[in-house]
Amino acid sequence: MASLRQRGNSPESSDPPGLLPLTLSDQLVLLQICLVHKHLYRERRRNTSYWQHVASHFWDISGWGWTRVRNYVQYNIRRYRANPRKVCDNPEGQMKQLLRELVANIDIVNTPGLRVPPQHPPPFPSSHPQHTIHGNSSAGTYSRPPSMEVSDQELIVMSKEAAMRCDFEEAKSRLLQISDKAVLETRLEELDMIRKAQIQINEDFERQAKEAELKDDWQTAKSLLSRIVGEDGPFLLLALEYSRARVEWDAPGAEEAMEQLKREYPDPPRLEQVELDENYVNAKISGNPQRIGHYRGLLHANKRKIGTLWDDPDDFRKVFQMMAEEMRQARDKAWARAQIQSRPDTTQELRLLGMAQTALVNGHDMAKALLSQGSSEECQEALEALEQSTSLLLADFKEAETSLIAQAEEDVPGQWTPDAQMALLILMEAEARAEREKGNSLLAQLPRDGSETRSFRKQCDEAFAKKSRYFARCRARLLDGGRLEDVEPE
Repeated sequence: MASLRQRGNSPESSDPPGLLPLTLSDQLVLLQICLVHKHLYRERRRNTSYWQHVASHFWDISGWGWTRVRNYVQYNIRRYRANPRKVCDNPEGQMKQLLRELVANIDIVNTPGLRVPPQHPPPFPSSHPQHTIHGNSSAGTYSRPPSMEVSDQELIVMSKEAAMRCDFEEAKSRLLQISDKAVLETRLEELDMIRKAQIQINEDFERQAKEAELKDDWQTAKSLLSRIVGEDGPFLLLALEYSRARVEWDAPGAEEAMEQLKREYPDPPRLEQVELDENYVNAKISGNPQRIGHYRGLLHANKRKIGTLWDDPDDFRKVFQMMAEEMRQARDKAWARAQIQSRPDTTQELRLLGMAQTALVNGHDMAKALLSQGSSEECQEALEALEQSTSLLLADFKEAETSLIAQAEEDVPGQWTPDAQMALLILMEAEARAEREKGNSLLAQLPRDGSETRSFRKQCDEAFAKKSRYFARCRARLLDGGRLEDVEPE
């Protein structure tokens, strides 16, 4: 501990010397993990397995090794023992409470003659935000305290840390929690560029490893594949081990690698063809006619079922290339789908806006009919207020519609889907009905038999009929598979 103090941090620092600071919410999560697994803390000294267990569950948040986690927690425990009032805490006092429980458990272990019961702390309320910890823990989640809502800036920092570990799914999940949509879009684009750069690096390593493998330089190939970051690395290394064992006639090694491939990357038809090809080659070398015929028949049956997976000059390794490529494509699709889902569905938003506008017009008509039955001054004032408020609301709806259309054109320029065009048509029809009602309201305030009133009513009817015919042609065109821009107005 003396060596830690010599690194330049004062004893009053809120973080142990030599360690990067955690957010207060992350510190609380770490202490919760320590308490959830306190039944593993059994010895007065060391407890290496306990700290390794805690660190494995805290890795998603910090990326810290077990010695770093141990030093951090022990430092905070010493500060708490020295002076609890100097411990940084949230308003609910959860930091001190967690440290108090952890210290009590340690004191029980350090007291001779006392047995440590396998207890678990009571769960926090389910309404709290939770951080999921993957593993075999008896408790799968650790909750963040309600007062410690993570800010956008904290989420950006967490995303950057995950990206530095090349855990791009975790980095994206952090970004998708950002409330500022403009910042979200920018950060997603940056993360996508970083991910693409890492994919390119991985592909370069894989290409070099393939060249080394074809020269039977297995050690170089393994070294290159070990540098690949992400999910591809373990699969490619396992495929390389099978290839090495098969080329070098290491039958037990090939069998073990194949069993692991089947277990961890199940693809029964294709892996079966690789295995049957190996058995057929071995049978031909043995010279046993019955064995040769048996495996040749099985191999041909498999090829009739799923097709021949490789031809000369390729060999069985072509299958592993196909599997790796499909895994990458699946991840790319999931990545793109998550990014699309982070944006609102413009078609659905337009449809909802149209339905709301229709409901507004219908409600306006009902309210107007009721108020029109009254003859008092108050009813007339209420009717005027209704007309004014409805007019303002319809203007707001128009502004919202314009904004959504602009977003849709920005997201997919020139590529309006049929559903989106139909939603837009429904909204246009609702607007036309609202304008018709507004015109009727104005007509109701004019003398019924006046020439100006008749002329105005005729103009309104003609304009509405013209729009109705245009909308009918638009609907027919869309139902026939066409587009709105194909319909010419009168």
